[in-house]
Amino acid sequence: MCEARHLYDQLAVLAPIMLSLTASSPIFRGYLADVDCRWNVIAGAVDCRTREERGQAPLEPQELDMWDESTNSTHKVQRTPRRIPKSRYDSISTYLSQHASFRDEYNDIPLPIDEKIEARLQSEGVDPQLARHIAHLFIRDPLVIYRELLHQDDSTVTDHFENLQSTNWQTMRFKPPPTTHPELGWRVEFRAMEVQPSDFENAAFSVFVVLISRVILCLDLDLYIPLSLVDANMQTAHKRDSVITGKFWFRNNVPCVEAAVEKLEAVQDCQPGCPSSSVSVASDDGLGSTPSTPGLNSSFGHHHDSSTECCGCSSFAPRSRSNSPLRKLLGGLSASTSPTTSPPSTSPPSMPQRVGSEVTNNMSALGLDMPPASVNGTSSTTASKPAPSKSTEWTQMSIDEIMNGSSTHTGLIPLARAFLDTLVMDDKVRTLVNTYLDLIADRAAGRIATSANWMRQFVMRHPEYKQDSRVSPQVAHDLLREVQKWTKLDAYPKVAPVLF
Repeated sequence: MCEARHLYDQLAVLAPIMLSLTASSPIFRGYLADVDCRWNVIAGAVDCRTREERGQAPLEPQELDMWDESTNSTHKVQRTPRRIPKSRYDSISTYLSQHASFRDEYNDIPLPIDEKIEARLQSEGVDPQLARHIAHLFIRDPLVIYRELLHQDDSTVTDHFENLQSTNWQTMRFKPPPTTHPELGWRVEFRAMEVQPSDFENAAFSVFVVLISRVILCLDLDLYIPLSLVDANMQTAHKRDSVITGKFWFRNNVPCVEAAVEKLEAVQDCQPGCPSSSVSVASDDGLGSTPSTPGLNSSFGHHHDSSTECCGCSSFAPRSRSNSPLRKLLGGLSASTSPTTSPPSTSPPSMPQRVGSEVTNNMSALGLDMPPASVNGTSSTTASKPAPSKSTEWTQMSIDEIMNGSSTHTGLIPLARAFLDTLVMDDKVRTLVNTYLDLIADRAAGRIATSANWMRQFVMRHPEYKQDSRVSPQVAHDLLREVQKWTKLDAYPKVAPVLF
């Protein structure tokens, strides 16, 4: 469980980065929108908070009907509503891990909880941090109740809990072992990415998430930043072409480099079959996709029993410690020298020319009358940006710097490539994984357009487009036929981005 909780926290920091990289929603209800992602749109669509809970009306006592199972009847109760800063479809509101690198100040946003649930969990031996996470889920009401599942033995099945768990759609989901298959262990679900037009792109991003999870666990990476900055990153990710123009809060460098080198030496002595937690990849609409490339599952890790505390490694090729590409990369950093694996050039790619557009700036014009997304419980239209942290541990970076690295920062993709060099892997599999990483690296560097940018280009260059933000049925039909073509080719459009 400890490993799964640590992975949950680290991937939560990456959620806005991956949302920006996979942006593919520039069109809503027949209009080009001024956003590239749909996370906030869905958040508004399923936001069940009352005006009082949103902070739009005073908190006053309310009389509610409460069901009493002992008398099989209802009775009146007085209850004062609470402020709930976020929709039930939003970024996470608390970190879970008790890892040594975690600090309490990282949980710097409001976390409303059900105090009775928290007290009961702690009385049963659940640690305070996990108890608060679960108690936070219980501030919501169930959305769906199935008659045939209403009366169950909660000591043997968890359907009632899963009813609430599965309708709290956060960027990450922490999943206990199912009672029917406890051997699956504790799992984390990465939910931030958007579905891509082609199978190739979907496979690339799914494999990358599994791969980077192995890197995080193997090297014990510390990517923590305050949750207020993670929320700020989520809003940045929605902006048009944020993958090129946006600046995201991130750790300044791979922390604890010397400790990471020692960790590498330790895990290279591990035997094949060392247990490891599992990560699943889900799109923002719940459609899951998992990599099916032969050889990847055996290389990247295994499921483990929920009672096992894991070292976080997977099956490694027995290489000389001194010759390990990953050791050279990290060792070079610890000596304040350039990495052995040279990062991509830090000079920005030739920036695409910005062109004018008639994209609507008002979501209400699309018929999407929804409350603005919230940051720290405040409307995004009025919330000020988080004050820059005085800490030198994190700063604002481009996605190119985060993913590909720079002269002062080790990118995630160079780390992933070096990690792959330590694994025994079929040449065909390695070649395929390299093409996946090339796609992500090129998109991060601004050499290849995101799906949202490519779609926007297609619409605005279509002969029927009238420069009025409207996407006619004919334009939509032609766009879908183009997507179908790339899917059949098992490829993706290598189109340079154009800034609008």
